[in-house]
Amino acid sequence: MLAPLHSSSLACAAMAGWAPRRIRWVSQTLATSTGASRVETDAGPAYAKFLGNPEGPQALFCELVGTRAAAWLGLPTFEIAVVEAEAELVTYADGTTSQAGPAFVAREQPGTTWGGTAVELTAVENPETLAGLVVLDTWLLNCDRYRPEGETTRRNTRNVYLSAQDAAKGKYRIVAMDHTHCFTCGRALTKAIGNIERVQDARVYGHFPEFRPYLSHDGVRRFAHRLASLTKPTVEGFLAAVPRAWEPAPDVRAALAEFIKDRAGFLGQNVRQMLVDQGELQPALELGE
Repeated sequence: MLAPLHSSSLACAAMAGWAPRRIRWVSQTLATSTGASRVETDAGPAYAKFLGNPEGPQALFCELVGTRAAAWLGLPTFEIAVVEAEAELVTYADGTTSQAGPAFVAREQPGTTWGGTAVELTAVENPETLAGLVVLDTWLLNCDRYRPEGETTRRNTRNVYLSAQDAAKGKYRIVAMDHTHCFTCGRALTKAIGNIERVQDARVYGHFPEFRPYLSHDGVRRFAHRLASLTKPTVEGFLAAVPRAWEPAPDVRAALAEFIKDRAGFLGQNVRQMLVDQGELQPALELGE
């Protein structure tokens, strides 16, 4: 059902070039954990995630913070905005409906989700981004792209987007997307995020086996150096644009800010060796480094 919407806009400082002020209608709701919906805004087609979604406001918080972190790391992202929405625009699979309040909105780009094959990756124009995606997911403990867990390995190829925007005909560009399960894998975010075990979690996230040919020591080193430069004011910048309706309690927010900074420092020093230890990178000595 098409649902007209008139709303005020909250500017998102992350992507100031695209600034929708209202959602005109909802055209399709997808079978995702957050009930992401294709919408038409006054600035063109987009995808929106609303308050009241089955994953709760934490998913919107993680989505915005994760997108800002990805852009800071140097990865391509969707243009995003935060737009005030009316209630009951979407009915979810469990029968509940979306609530009034700020919605996370990402501008639509032509392209497709990755089908999971190595052949598709040969058409990617920015394959160096794959190393960045692994570093990003490992930094933010994002379990919802690829997480090796023995027989229960999580492999979600739908969260790897091949964008045709600004790409040559028949080519694609990787865009970092979908960060709703960062930090806690969908569990409630608490002060425990700051525990040393989380900061020094040695697992590598986001590394599909098909990515291995595109990871190099130089590529990973570039992103590691970027992480090592992260400062507390920059982290506060990630959090500054979050609407109050999405924010966790102040003590949890403070613990998360410390985690993001401390985790970046840890990985800046260790992520290359972690990849070597887990067989994702050839030892540097064997490469003559």
